[in-house]
Amino acid sequence: MKINLCWESDPEDIYWPEITDRRNLGDDLNAPQRRDDGREFWGYSLINEIGDGDIAFHYHKGNRSILAWSRASGGVWEDSVLWGEIRRGKRVPHPMYWDVLRAGCGG
Repeated sequence: MKINLCWESDPEDIYWPEITDRRNLGDDLNAPQRRDDGREFWGYSLINEIGDGDIAFHYHKGNRSILAWSRASGGVWEDSVLWGEIRRGKRVPHPMYWDVLRAGCGG
């Protein structure tokens, strides 16, 4: 998927939002590789652009606020996780991209 990486020319542009309702804020970032219908989604693909040392602000949907921040450390890898729509009472597994964030950062 082609994404306009307009921030690449600014080395100080290292900030990323994570919008989630997970309880484990800052443990990791993860995103499906595709939507439930199989199409790519630019919002999921951005995880591949996060670099070592970048900062993620963790916005929690339930609290409607940023509750924490983390500094990225490590790289992106593929794994499988239960994610997405619930069908017949069960979550559907999707291949995922993961990006490790250093633990112990605050907010």
